[in-house]
Amino acid sequence: MSSGALIQPGLILILVQVLVRHGRYCCRGVFTALIAFTIWLAVPALAQAQPTASDQPQPERWQMLANPAGPGSLAPRFAQAGDGTLYLSWLEKRPADAAAASLHALQYARLQTGTNSLSFAAARDIASGSDWFANWADTPGLTMHSAKLWVAHWLQKSAASTYAYDIMLSVSRDQGASWSAAFTPHHDNTPTEHGFISQFARADGSVGLFWLDGRATMATTEAATLASAANPEHGGTHGSAHAGAHSAAMTLRTATLDATGNISQDELLDERVCDCCQTAAVSTPAADVIAYRNRSAGEIRDIAVLRRSAQGWSTPYIVHADGWRTAACPVNGPALAASGERVALAWFTMADDMPRVQLALSADAGASFAAPQTFSAATALGRVQLLAYADGWLLSWLDQPPDSGAAVIRLASLSAAGDLRWQQQLSGVSAQRVSGIPRIAALADGRIIVAWTAARNGQGMVQTAVFTPRQ
Repeated sequence: MSSGALIQPGLILILVQVLVRHGRYCCRGVFTALIAFTIWLAVPALAQAQPTASDQPQPERWQMLANPAGPGSLAPRFAQAGDGTLYLSWLEKRPADAAAASLHALQYARLQTGTNSLSFAAARDIASGSDWFANWADTPGLTMHSAKLWVAHWLQKSAASTYAYDIMLSVSRDQGASWSAAFTPHHDNTPTEHGFISQFARADGSVGLFWLDGRATMATTEAATLASAANPEHGGTHGSAHAGAHSAAMTLRTATLDATGNISQDELLDERVCDCCQTAAVSTPAADVIAYRNRSAGEIRDIAVLRRSAQGWSTPYIVHADGWRTAACPVNGPALAASGERVALAWFTMADDMPRVQLALSADAGASFAAPQTFSAATALGRVQLLAYADGWLLSWLDQPPDSGAAVIRLASLSAAGDLRWQQQLSGVSAQRVSGIPRIAALADGRIIVAWTAARNGQGMVQTAVFTPRQ
């Protein structure tokens, strides 16, 4: 502060004292002059004492954003093209007709960014079918790997058994104007579970695909189906009841989709993994990194990582020994994000009966991770998501505050080193599985888009909202 800034308030104080003590002895003209002079000094002094409007913290803002998803919609996801254009995809249930008990369609819409507004364009169909496997946890979606390779995926029933379904892929080479005939990345032809796919583009233009594959469980699939009372579309206990019934375990497999649309290099990566937790995968300049929930013979279900470098595939390793022992699948997988060779990994655990979300960072493309930090201990529901954001990370998860029947979607912005920059929440979200996995995406100006499923008149409906951080 300058010496002038210190002198000016001092003069004001002296004049005020003069006016208070001796004002009654001054003539009216002198008294008025003293008051005017005091105000002239006080106005700039007060202006200096108060921050200007630009210095004031701007309040965080949530705004609901209309989207074209209709009643019966669920399973939202975001996809971002190379030019930053954002797309929302979702699964929509359409009214039954005489030919089909139910019909589902995978739809998408482009986010339109105006000077002061955001809106979605009209919805477009990718594919539809009456034999799809639709549920809250294993969601279809759209990924833009390049301007000439968009990949959509969904699940399609392969037999009458509840958990007999295949992953189906379709590609577009004209930015969604047309789509190829559907095909699968796996060729075992078994009426078993195939799902929870994750994917990324490699530097050579090919796409790495990773999924949970139940071909080894075929001998007990029918018994497992009878043991499960799940309603796959509305959540139920997908995976949790039949997880322990398999005499053989769920596996993690990979394949490569090349630039011409051919599938090759179908490989087994891990012969025993958790049955129905989402997988996550990213590619860095040094290695591809895959995260998933492992399953030991003793039913410890901690998060494992695999890497593919120039030397080939690594041995899976547990990122952090949480020691979560559970006989049922928690349907709560990890999330990954990468920036150069920096990698962030988030996951949910209930080890020691303490629900919490954990975040661990790697500076060497996933070869090692630092000790994790914890979020929402004792209240977390999980369902994590991660983005590289503002030279750091953006983490989201579902949390249920104490004594609350509802949940909140929490957002945490962290520096590259994991230091918390800010935290915010979106309230009024269902704590049940109907809300699905809330998805996040970031715009170039720092605004964050969130999508989730809300219950409306007894059925799901995709909701979207925009959060504007303070600048």
